[in-house]
Amino acid sequence: MTKPCSSKGRTLGELFGNEKPKSPYEKLFVSGLRQDSRLVKQGDLFFALSGKKTNGILHVDEALRNGAIAIVVDRAWRGDTSHFPIPVIRISDLESKVSRFASRFYGNPSDKVHTIAVTGTNGKTSCCWLLSDLLTRLGEKSAYLGTLGYGVGVSKDHGISASELIKTSLTTPDAITIQTILNSLSYSGVSTVALEASSHALAQRRIDAVSVDTAIFTNLSRDHLDYHGDMDSYGASKTLLFQKTELQTVIINADDDFAKVLDSKVASDKKIYRYSLDNSKADIFCTSISLDRLGVTANVVTPWGQGTLKSSLVGQFNLSNLLAVVAAAAKRFPLSDVLRVIPLIKAPSGRMEIINMESVPGVVVDYAHTPDALEKVLITLRAHSIGKLWVVFGCGGERDIGKRSKMGAIAERYTDQVVLTSDNPRGEPEDQIIAQIKRGMLGNATIKTDRRDAIRHAIFSAASDDLVVIAGKGHEDFQHLATGQLPFSDQYQVRSALLDRQGGVR
Repeated sequence: MTKPCSSKGRTLGELFGNEKPKSPYEKLFVSGLRQDSRLVKQGDLFFALSGKKTNGILHVDEALRNGAIAIVVDRAWRGDTSHFPIPVIRISDLESKVSRFASRFYGNPSDKVHTIAVTGTNGKTSCCWLLSDLLTRLGEKSAYLGTLGYGVGVSKDHGISASELIKTSLTTPDAITIQTILNSLSYSGVSTVALEASSHALAQRRIDAVSVDTAIFTNLSRDHLDYHGDMDSYGASKTLLFQKTELQTVIINADDDFAKVLDSKVASDKKIYRYSLDNSKADIFCTSISLDRLGVTANVVTPWGQGTLKSSLVGQFNLSNLLAVVAAAAKRFPLSDVLRVIPLIKAPSGRMEIINMESVPGVVVDYAHTPDALEKVLITLRAHSIGKLWVVFGCGGERDIGKRSKMGAIAERYTDQVVLTSDNPRGEPEDQIIAQIKRGMLGNATIKTDRRDAIRHAIFSAASDDLVVIAGKGHEDFQHLATGQLPFSDQYQVRSALLDRQGGVR
């Protein structure tokens, strides 16, 4: 658990520096920064940012009630502020500057830690988690910051623990929260932070003032087009990480088609390491790969030597993630030590999480919620399934519609039984989402709109030597409905259904 830590505060003059012309409010002291009006405390400065779905101006009254001492708005907003009882500061291109202001407020905390940022459609969580676990077991005080929350590794013997994490609401938190967390981690003596850098965070400039030493690219495939609009814009957001001037090292998955685009965007003064599963022209690559239900074994060739990599993680995509982790760690630790510890590190919750019990089907819970991720998971598990392969999944509501039929086609192609259900429908009708998934399928699928019913149907219908994949939610412990979040855990529902089947309870 990280130690609580907060800045002693700043005057507006200290905070904004040359970003804002001199004003009567320069000496106004602020004790904290907030983007979320619900979290504002007495003496805080409230940043009323405009987003695609919300406008901070609409929440100024709440910020005032909670004690905001001043408000910052974008200069482009022309609304009347004369009725506000506290100072209103207008700053041009505000969204791009919040990260810098927050970093300045906390004394530039990312300068005090070694930050490794990972971006890509899939693999961000796994790479950051595995890297934090590995570095912790190698004796470094390392932290994870991403989809699962944030926290510091426990010890060399125990690595990083999910139970020690503090949850956050986004893969990459807002610009102010990131700096707040980095300040806390730095204060706790953390030396390295593995940070998930989402496309949204990069596009919204949330990590502009985070000093990143090493940037890792895993892959690029269809996702978030409801936000970015098209793949070109989506890819462009990813490249922003690799154009940060302070970068020293870049690690790129050479097996992904987008690698060539990134190569052309990286400045010539950066050290690039390319990794590949089988391309011997890459800096890090594998030979003699062996994949089975117990994990993976491969000979790894690197600039720092070669050796045998063994892991209990299943599938080629996990091996690819491990190569990125090896590249990041072997720059600073002997390769022999890195490979010695690799067998000890574990996958994060909801990432190819295997749940086995006697005399019932095996179950795998995975976060796969994109066409590419679902395909990789199903191809991997198809090879390890003795009996039939089942998949239970849905698609998120009010998100990229175009991927739904693609995922339906993939599910039908690689499995024997498909059960369609809900997955964070939000305000969109579940039947509509399922109908769009079915458009990609030639045959029939079982439809169980209630996710609990869908999981139980698959587990009770499958033979004991079958394998059931529950895809889409992974670590999540909620269902996002139109009325808000409802507690829901795939893992809990799976274990409950398996125990009931063992006990003959329907």
